[in-house]
Amino acid sequence: MRIFICDDEPIYVEYITNKIKQYTPTNIPISITSSSIQEEIISIIEQKSFDLAFLDIEFDSVNGIQLGHKIKKRNPYCLIIFVSNYSQYVTDAFSLQVYQYILKPINEERFIYEYKKAINSFLLLERACVFNTNEGKITIHPRHIMYIETYYHKISIVTPNRTYYSNIKNKSQIKETLLHHDFLQSHQSYLVNMHYIQIIHTDYLVLNNQEQLPISILRKNEIIKQFHQFLINQFQGYSL
Repeated sequence: MRIFICDDEPIYVEYITNKIKQYTPTNIPISITSSSIQEEIISIIEQKSFDLAFLDIEFDSVNGIQLGHKIKKRNPYCLIIFVSNYSQYVTDAFSLQVYQYILKPINEERFIYEYKKAINSFLLLERACVFNTNEGKITIHPRHIMYIETYYHKISIVTPNRTYYSNIKNKSQIKETLLHHDFLQSHQSYLVNMHYIQIIHTDYLVLNNQEQLPISILRKNEIIKQFHQFLINQFQGYSL
């Protein structure tokens, strides 16, 4: 699990680092990257991808919300926990699908509880599925699939790094598997991972990589409702 910690107060960076090392199960490998320097923080998140990030809210010329959006662009599944002196950013955090929001000074019991919960969420996200493709059976984490496209007698399984191809006869198996992993049917030909959706327009949606996919006009209201419910579900359990 790749963890990033940034706070302009080094004492909090040290505190969080120590608690992570103390309470991470020995069977879960972790790598920790941390910084209190604004320029260094921006450079890090532009070069690395993380599974869990502890972010402060306010810096001199950038805030944690902006940093969170940059982190999510590299890994939409990254679990973000804000650690802040301020509570007025909760509404902004909602749009980021933030995992949790902890106020300073940090209550140790609360921190340990939220960190253990984040570990469990990470392990659930790491569960892989087996798909039949033209290359044979392959194992892919649903979190790495951006969308599925069906055309003629072929299926494309599109990930950020490459595309796999499958026969149309496997469509039902693939669809049934992915609908349990935050995917929605945006169009007859597209099954889209909601973690990669940035915005939904009248007749198309935009992914985090700015790719545009069509949506069914007749199902638009249902699609928007499903996506909004997804955002709400991401926010459940959220508290100060």
